[in-house]
Amino acid sequence: MADVAVLGAGYWGQQHIRTLLEVRGFDRVHCFDPRAEIREALARRFAGVKVHERPDDLLADPGIRAAVIATPPRSHYALARQWIRGGKHVLVEKPVVLRAKEAEELALLAARRSVALLPGHTLHFHGAVEYLKDFIARGELGDPLWLASERLGPGRFWPDVGVLWDLGPHEATVLFDLLDPKIETCHAVESREPAGGGTSCCVTMAAAGGTGMFWHLSWHSPVKVRRTTLVGSRSMVLWDDLDPLWPLRVYRGELAAAGRLRGATGPALDLAGAVLPALSLGEPLRKECQHFADVVNGLVPPALDTRHLVKVTALLERAAASVT
Repeated sequence: MADVAVLGAGYWGQQHIRTLLEVRGFDRVHCFDPRAEIREALARRFAGVKVHERPDDLLADPGIRAAVIATPPRSHYALARQWIRGGKHVLVEKPVVLRAKEAEELALLAARRSVALLPGHTLHFHGAVEYLKDFIARGELGDPLWLASERLGPGRFWPDVGVLWDLGPHEATVLFDLLDPKIETCHAVESREPAGGGTSCCVTMAAAGGTGMFWHLSWHSPVKVRRTTLVGSRSMVLWDDLDPLWPLRVYRGELAAAGRLRGATGPALDLAGAVLPALSLGEPLRKECQHFADVVNGLVPPALDTRHLVKVTALLERAAASVT
């Protein structure tokens, strides 16, 4: 086993510390944050964590074989490059980087140094995504027609990136995990409220074959929404991640001939009852951290290869460049 370091102890850094203390595979968790008050709070909250005042001490420690990078996004590229060059495995919180070229450079460097570069894309480990990947692979969705996702809430406003780069990695991960589309067109519209630029964003995409895709992302909403609708030629799926009882509902149905519904003048949708599948249990972040420990210890290969990271970053960069 090995030690692991967490760089940055803001909200997500502390979630990683909590989780890394619970999973199997790491002897000890170390942490660095530049803020003295945060370091003092960490020492009080996490008795099993060794808190450091200098990040160079962590990188130079041969017993620390891996790091979770949870610093502000614009620092990710330089830190990940430094730790990969030092021969360390890294898991980088989303957004991993802000340019596809940087993602490609880190992927190449990790391959040369024979270390793992994992993106912090927790939804890959969500039970609903695991179920839907298998559901689609079995052909039960049919041809994908459209996907619409809403990720809204009165969220935290990040000073160095907008909502597209904060919440977009979640949606891009789901999109590529489930459909892996070849996206032909992509256009984004952002609102720029006085509270900060890019606090709400809508992204519209079209893929080869005609699949339409839409995201609505916002930090500036009176209600919290985490909902994805996926429609195919054989069935439809509603995933409401905030539904505590049945977050995933599958509706079997195809377009029937005209006249099936009273007054219908065209094709009607013939729906069977909803199927409420059981999903694998477990917190996605815990699954992700356990997977990271297993990768570091040579037990499994990375579940998400670096091509996934490049595709997600390239799509977000393309959407950001299209913003009007």
